Amino acid sequence: MTKRQLVGEVVVAEYTTFCAESFKLHQAPPLGGLVIADNVVGLVYSARTEGLGPIIRKGKEDNADGEVYNLHPELERTLRTQFTALCVGYYAGKDGYKHIYPERPPRVHYQCHLLDDAALCQFTERPDYLRALLNASEPAVDQALIHLLYRAYTMREAAPTRRAHLLAATTFLSRLLKGQYDRLLAILETLEGMLGEDYASAGE
Repeated sequence: MTKRQLVGEVVVAEYTTFCAESFKLHQAPPLGGLVIADNVVGLVYSARTEGLGPIIRKGKEDNADGEVYNLHPELERTLRTQFTALCVGYYAGKDGYKHIYPERPPRVHYQCHLLDDAALCQFTERPDYLRALLNASEPAVDQALIHLLYRAYTMREAAPTRRAHLLAATTFLSRLLKGQYDRLLAILETLEGMLGEDYASAGE
């Protein structure tokens, strides 16, 4: 395995999703980031910071952003940041990544890591992972998918390689979303806006 950044600990696990609590407040993995826990790979599509109980400390109108944490340092102990990931595959050791649900969900209290750029490129080498994403019912999954496609493109250094990868991914995506034109168009147009001229050149 390549280097992985420790980002949290699993607190809830199902076959299709798992939730982890960040070790540092307000530091959830990025939307569309790939995380791994107990060899289960997940796509981060949701995050929230909330109080462990009723929030009784608040800032004042004349406070600068973030000043409330200096005035009430105990907030760091009474708030938590959690993120939820959609299961999109698992790591099978020497056989690499598999783009299907694992036999079991990750175990609670196991560490959760953010995959680095090299591992993300390995996982997205083939577009098969898109099937699990498009079948998910979570409302924010398309936005997470767009961020993943963008990251998978920009992490590939050689222009011909990343253009070929993007073309293969969007072609596969078009086949999967046949009959869902509005959804496909929304994904492609948003991705085009993020990539700019790079997106146009990818289709040449």
